[in-house]
Amino acid sequence: MTTSSPNLTTRQVPEHRRMSAVFRAFGRLAVSIEQDAQAVMRESCASYSGGLWNYHELSNGGFYMTPTGEDSFQVSRSNYFEGELSAEAVGIMVSLAAIMICWGRYEVKLMGLRYENLIDFARDHAEWPLIRAALD
Repeated sequence: MTTSSPNLTTRQVPEHRRMSAVFRAFGRLAVSIEQDAQAVMRESCASYSGGLWNYHELSNGGFYMTPTGEDSFQVSRSNYFEGELSAEAVGIMVSLAAIMICWGRYEVKLMGLRYENLIDFARDHAEWPLIRAALD
């Protein structure tokens, strides 16, 4: 599936390219990003119990993950956000949160770049106000 915002496109990574896509986007911190994303998902969505994720590459070099198995998720964050997000929106939110965690932990400039890449895409998402509120 390919969707697009005014200037960016996203493409789901085929199964056989999944690992190389994560390493291409995050280098040596690829595993940390995946672990942080899953931890944020567990903390934010009571109904989440693990599972496969789809990976998406952005035309600007960005990357995000989306959980599979459900069309939407009830989200409850420690910042008092409560709401329902589509699987894509929760994936964008979780990916942004994981990048922020990793960026704060390791202070690697690449994380700042990947955050900006994904924010550029997320701002044009129909659920951007909810994504932003969940992160604030």
